[in-house]
This record gives sequence, structure tokens and C-alpha cells, in this order.
Amino acid sequence: MQANTGGVYRFIFLKPGNYTISAASAGLTSDSSKILVEVGQALTMDLVAKVQSVSQVVEVNESAGLVNAENANLSATFSSKQLQDLPIPGGDITTIAFTVPGINLSTGAAYGNFSSQGLPGTSNLFTINGADTTTPT
Repeated sequence: MQANTGGVYRFIFLKPGNYTISAASAGLTSDSSKILVEVGQALTMDLVAKVQSVSQVVEVNESAGLVNAENANLSATFSSKQLQDLPIPGGDITTIAFTVPGINLSTGAAYGNFSSQGLPGTSNLFTINGADTTTPT
């Protein structure tokens, strides 16, 4: 039998005897109680269904670290094909650097047109085929 919207239920014309009354609902713990019904008796029984506790297991496994503790250098390499396919407005080859995550337009005074990972533009090193092509301005 289901309770009404107020949580009230009523059993009529029960034969005398021992009964077990229980209540259950999804997400709630069930509650039950034993009662003895006698002739002509009206009983009130309160059952309490509490919010069911949820348990969750989080398993942590050791894995290789994402941070390179040996070297803090960050670099990006472009192939000749990429350099040919990427647009270079005004012929400024440094604009290709803006395709690398962490590169932002430099808002500082002079010394490079972008900053890398929050470092100033003076920290940039440009190489072509391994040769340092960095100029101070």
C-alpha cells in the first residue's frame, strides 16, 4: 500500500494478529516495525525513512608527473610545411609563435612582440636550424 501525499496510510478490517509494517523509497533507508493488532483496536505507527548515505570510493594511483622537474624550458618546433601553410602577416615570422599555448601579445615596452608563459619578451630565444637568431629589439 502507498501512503497519501501527507504520508498517511490506513489499513482497515485487519484480522487480529502480529504484523510487520515497513516503509521504503528510492534514496531513503527503509524502516520497519512489528505490531500486535487486537480486535477493535486503532493503532498509530510512525515510521521514519532517513536519507540514505552515499559512499564513494576514490582510488588514486601513482603515475608519471606532468611537471618536468629537470628542466623548466618550454619549446615548440615547427616543420617547414607548417611554416609554409601558416599565415605570416607582414612577413613577421614571430607571429607563428601565437599558435603555441601560453603565448600572449607582449604589452611591455619593446624587446619582443610576445611573452611566453608570463615571462617578458626579453626571455624569448629564437633559433632557426639551431642557430640563435634573437636580436635585442
